Amino acid sequence: MANFSMDSEDRFSFILSGTQKLALRLKEPQNGVLKQRIVFSHHLRGFTIDDARNYVRFHLKRAEAPRELFTDNAIQMIFHLAKGLPRVINQIALQTLIQAAIRGVENIDENFLKQHVLNNSLFDNTLQE
Repeated sequence: MANFSMDSEDRFSFILSGTQKLALRLKEPQNGVLKQRIVFSHHLRGFTIDDARNYVRFHLKRAEAPRELFTDNAIQMIFHLAKGLPRVINQIALQTLIQAAIRGVENIDENFLKQHVLNNSLFDNTLQE
């Protein structure tokens, strides 16, 4: 009863942003009152393989790097390892580019990824095939 007048007046608005964990939390019974006050919800989907391919190639183009720097198989592997999540695709691709620059590699394929990137401690327990 303490918030009886809140429904008749728009006191404030805010944007709530989060991951799938937040969406699951909002479905819990104890969060029902908060969920009732959410007016709009939108879920961003993960990338498709075509999205990932275009994303990587767009960034290569912006960096004026060769379009063929990553083989298609390497991009597919990155996509699958990242489970379509753009932030993780970016993280793996960036780590790969750094390792390729260190080693003077001009074409990145899935073997390079397996040998030089997936063994990095940054990806322990997160990118298992």
